[in-house]
Amino acid sequence: MIFGSLQAHPFTISPEDYLAVWGLQGRPDAVQWIEGSSYRMGVVTAGRAVSDRQLFTHRDEDTGLAAVGRAEVFNRDELARSLALPADLPLGRLLAEGYRRRGSSHLADLNGSFAFGVSDPGRGSFSLARDHLGIAPLFFTMNSESGVHFSDNLRRLRAFAGVGAELDPTVVLRYLLLRYNPGVESFFRGIRKLRPGHALKWEGGRLREEPYWHLSFDDSSRRSEAEHAERLGELIRSAVRKRLGSAEESAGAYLSGGMDSSSVVSIMGSLLPKPVHTFSFRCRGESFDESAYALSVSRKWGTEHHEI
Repeated sequence: MIFGSLQAHPFTISPEDYLAVWGLQGRPDAVQWIEGSSYRMGVVTAGRAVSDRQLFTHRDEDTGLAAVGRAEVFNRDELARSLALPADLPLGRLLAEGYRRRGSSHLADLNGSFAFGVSDPGRGSFSLARDHLGIAPLFFTMNSESGVHFSDNLRRLRAFAGVGAELDPTVVLRYLLLRYNPGVESFFRGIRKLRPGHALKWEGGRLREEPYWHLSFDDSSRRSEAEHAERLGELIRSAVRKRLGSAEESAGAYLSGGMDSSSVVSIMGSLLPKPVHTFSFRCRGESFDESAYALSVSRKWGTEHHEI
């Protein structure tokens, strides 16, 4: 879990307060902290080592540039080359340095999922960023007294006194009607989701939320239908290959039997030397049970299939 607080005046929330509301009293080893004059950020690790591929913290002692977040970025090498930085640079430093130099344009170049905060004392700014499609969650709340607080864990963020104490019935109703929540509001009053493809920036005493990327349906390529199909196949294969990373053995995937998961499983099967482990959820009731489609795909590609 990642979290952080930004306040324009001395902190009224101590590190012990964080631990208390999260049920981690007496466990200072459970959190890796980064602190500055107006912010406190960290990751909750519960004593486990932080994986550079997922959670990260970074602070440059010379410049004060600091970052904390959760990210899985698949084009790290290309980003490092474009910034003239070493390829083996820790992910936190790479993201923070790129954002310091290029601002929002750096976010648009990232390939992967991410949610992170960056403090840049040189500019007197503090920013939050969420990946293009909102794969990684990121929630925030703000008021004039306690400042800005953020986390990728809604329950833990709500635990602070006076924050998100009440359910928002409008959001609950929207979820029950649509079976998902399309708005920026969370289930709790006063806590919002940072929009996908957006950055939230505090600078010069002002807080603003701005998009760094837009999904475009403009097609000026004049490709034929066959060329579009070939290009789509290339992109899907590239995406699956990147997510498999250096896996040389087997891997697993959810398989519903639909077009998306079936396509992913077929590509995984062509890339890995051992059978893919596939997993399906079987519903009670004939009208909702699609397990037969998943089993058909499993047999087609020779996967090790598991029904739940």
